[in-house]
Amino acid sequence: MGELLDIINEQDEVIGQAERDEVHKKGLLFRMTYVVFTTPEKRLILQRRSLTKKVNAGRLSMAVIGHVTSGDGYLETAIKESYEETGVIVDPAKLSRLDLSYSNYDEGDYLSNAIRALYAYEFDGNVSDLKIEEGEGTGFEMTTLEDLKVAINQNPDSYVPYLADIVTAGLLDPLASVKK
Repeated sequence: MGELLDIINEQDEVIGQAERDEVHKKGLLFRMTYVVFTTPEKRLILQRRSLTKKVNAGRLSMAVIGHVTSGDGYLETAIKESYEETGVIVDPAKLSRLDLSYSNYDEGDYLSNAIRALYAYEFDGNVSDLKIEEGEGTGFEMTTLEDLKVAINQNPDSYVPYLADIVTAGLLDPLASVKK
């Protein structure tokens, strides 16, 4: 049996469960969590997705992306996925929720119809200390928000669509203020 996800309605209320593959095949509404890692110098840490991923293979994304499994919540998933995908034990008090919004992406026969929670986490370690989850990513890269905006504008297909959307919408702008 595959990973079980909660199926939700537009009010974010659980109305059933289904296996992950079925959710994406039928375009059922479900929950996802994303965590943007920043450094104390306000650089963004992005993860390059594995070339073996079903969708967005090889593209740059947030440091952490996770499906919210059945019975879990957005914050719980942010903490769990942060550890699985980076090796970092995240203090929930240091996670800032930036957004909770609906978005739908049609990627061929893979439909991602989700309410997505976006969090920010300031990581004070070295990017070389982050651990890549086998099969999920190929490495981490740092950039400034300004450079990311230019890069997404010049080559949007190098980034997962949700990252391009949140950058364009200005949802990461509060993270860009440089500390003196």
